[in-house]
Amino acid sequence: MKKYIYIPFLMLAFAFAAKAQAVLNAQQLGNLVVGLKGALKENLMPIANGEASYNAVVQRWDARRDLAGKTKSQVIDLLYSDVEVVVKSSAVRYQINQVFALYDRMPDSQFSAKTSFKDPRDGEVYGIKKLGNRTWMKENLRYDMGNDSICYDDDGENCAEFGMLYTFNGAMKACPTGWRLPSDNDWMDLENALGMPQNQLMVDGYSTTRGYREGLMLQVGRPSTLAQVQDGETLTNFERARKYIADPKKNYLVSNEEADYNELFSKLVMFHQLRSFYGWDVIKRLHQYFRKQPYVEVDGETDADKANRFIYAMCVVTQNDLVPFFRKWGLNADAATTQKINGMRLPLPKTDPSTIFK
Repeated sequence: MKKYIYIPFLMLAFAFAAKAQAVLNAQQLGNLVVGLKGALKENLMPIANGEASYNAVVQRWDARRDLAGKTKSQVIDLLYSDVEVVVKSSAVRYQINQVFALYDRMPDSQFSAKTSFKDPRDGEVYGIKKLGNRTWMKENLRYDMGNDSICYDDDGENCAEFGMLYTFNGAMKACPTGWRLPSDNDWMDLENALGMPQNQLMVDGYSTTRGYREGLMLQVGRPSTLAQVQDGETLTNFERARKYIADPKKNYLVSNEEADYNELFSKLVMFHQLRSFYGWDVIKRLHQYFRKQPYVEVDGETDADKANRFIYAMCVVTQNDLVPFFRKWGLNADAATTQKINGMRLPLPKTDPSTIFK
């Protein structure tokens, strides 16, 4: 039986980085502003009055006539100054600043790249994006290689959505002229472009730290499977999460065998809500918080003890009192942890993250 594989991202064989800090041309400036608007929207929309704040910032950006003839860093500084005027939350401004800093580290040439590629062999059009020193396809290849390719489940609609599956021999020959399969060095160039420190690129193994959020950033913009009905199910994970929160027997640390829904993926929605409200950067800050703490192995430490440390850490990095939020998820802080959090006198989130189901 033949084994088939997907061809994920492909890249141009030759790519060159433009000089850093050169004055942006009109195309580069336009692409940069479009990208920053998308980043701004992702960070503002989940919060209270986020849409109004987003529209106010964009209105200021669109009214600017001082961006032409500037370098990328100068443009980003000018646009961020408008964010500082409109967005009052220091925590949200910090998140936006971190994303804007990522754009500042990208080479100028990335904003000159074309946004699509048409395969001359069959006319299929693919979205493409320049990251680092490579240009990547944003979609799986759909080129028919006869007996060396197949649609998943032999369904043509799957090919349109997910691309084709290829045998090894088919994969070696399927790329259009000028494109190829990525090597490990190519993947490291991509990770470096997304902000992974140079000294962590060669780190291997599951037990050691490697980067912060680069893997998550590759998924930004993809539709969440939490909103989809999985095979054999009748409810989405969001719908199951609503039932879980309403369940008087809920306990995040214990599985309820009597529940008429799958708790495992329902509980993941809690992390989705935190990410949606605070942005991806909250994961990085949580990692940094724990790395700064001295590691102490505690004999007999329970899941409840670990949960209390997690609840306290999330309150520290978000600077919000999240005890009521976690309580709604059946993750209850003990008296000592609650007292420590109360001592910080943190405000509640402006909007309850537990109401986010999208």
